[in-house]
Amino acid sequence: MGEPGQLAGTSGPNRALPPGNRLSTRAALAGAVRRLLAAGISLDGASDHGVSEALYLRDPDDNGVELYWDRPREAWPRNPEGGLAMYTKPLDLDGLLAEAPS
Repeated sequence: MGEPGQLAGTSGPNRALPPGNRLSTRAALAGAVRRLLAAGISLDGASDHGVSEALYLRDPDDNGVELYWDRPREAWPRNPEGGLAMYTKPLDLDGLLAEAPS
């Protein structure tokens, strides 16, 4: 068994799973990105996965951190057979920020 946060059978710092922090709503994610950017914290990435929207950044110890929210299941993309059709597209940060609480 590996260290906590690692996949079994893997080792090394690049194999650690990043901590994920699920937020309850898109507005909560929008507020988080607004506060991060206002604090001068840069993002490593921002992705729309169809089932969720996620922000990727680094903590002060250079660990990868993911902040995300899950769309409601009824909004998840589906293929013609009804199976899940996840994807990775750039997240529209301007659109997200427009939903941030004032």
